[in-house]
This record gives sequence, C-alpha cells and structure tokens, in this order.
Amino acid sequence: METEDGLRQHCVVCGTSLRGFEGVFFDEDEHCLPCFNRKVARQMGITFEQVDLQPVTLSDVDGQRHTFHVQSRLAPTGLVVEAFEVADGVPRGYRFSILGDFEADAIALFSDLYERMRHALSVKQVQRGEFGWSIELDQTVSGRITSDLDGGDRLPVVVIDGREFSWEELGQILMSYEGFTLDLRVRDSIEVVGGPLLDDE
Repeated sequence: METEDGLRQHCVVCGTSLRGFEGVFFDEDEHCLPCFNRKVARQMGITFEQVDLQPVTLSDVDGQRHTFHVQSRLAPTGLVVEAFEVADGVPRGYRFSILGDFEADAIALFSDLYERMRHALSVKQVQRGEFGWSIELDQTVSGRITSDLDGGDRLPVVVIDGREFSWEELGQILMSYEGFTLDLRVRDSIEVVGGPLLDDE
C-alpha cells in the first residue's frame, strides 16, 4: 500500500515492498499475504502451505483482454481465492472470489474459479447504443456493489461487465423500463464450494 507521499508500505514481518492490493492490515500492521497466512494459520492451529498464483489474462466477448491478479488468503471460514483486475494501483473492474475448506487445494479452487470467470466474460449484460446503455440479457442484469473511490458521496457504484456504473448511470439505464417492475436481490458474491461450509445452507 502506498502512503500519501507516494512511498510503498513494507511487510512488518519480512520487509517485502507492497503494492496497494498486495498487503493485508493485521494486528495493526501491514503484512504481505504469505506472512499474513502463516500468522493466521499459527493462531488457528492449522497447517497451511502458501501457493503463489500467477496473473492470468482472459478475453471478453468483444475480444478485450482483461488481466487478473490472483491471491489466496486464509479467512475465519476457510481458504479464499480471489481474482481481480487492477487499475491505478487498486482493484477495479471484474472481481471473482471462491471459498473452500481450510484443507482445500488453492490450485483446485482457482480451477473452479477460472471456469466462473470464463463464463462471466463470455456474455454481455449491457450494451451501449445510440440512446445510451441498455440491458441485453432477458431484461436481467447482475453486478457487484462497490464504492466510488474518487468521490466523496456515500453512493454505491455497480460493476457490470467489468465496467463501473455510478448510481446515476444505473438509474438512467432503468429509466428505459419506466413502468416495469424491479426485483432487487442482494447476495454474497463469493462462491462457496465443498465440505462442511455448505452444511448450514
């Protein structure tokens, strides 16, 4: 993570220089992911082997290429594998997450996540036309809720097809359907797979 004077932060354990999306703030200090995972594993009394996952690039339905950084991280409920785009040093655009058991293999989890990524990039939910943006797929659209990193307003930004739409832009899209019924469903964006994690569902 970079400070206000443009200097990078460093892992408090190993001293590794960290880009903004590489560090985890834990116990009031910045940690790189391997050191964070080792510390969490020790505290939880579990065995954990760090797997370094390399960035991958996929093309969307329009042929535009998207490069994803991939990370594996221990969480209180299991092992999380995330793939996300980065712009201006921060995660923006497409983001995918999958959660498995503590004993799950990170590469196997990423393989499942990769298929989800390929499917998401193979469809287009919104299209820009002569009169602005419109919904393409059976009048349904799914997006990820995030915040406006550049503005001070406490209004959501919705990422659809890897593009950020402000609350105002989303409202303009919906005005094409004035008089229709809107069904709004909010759900966790992380996919849960395998074992006892699903027992309570």
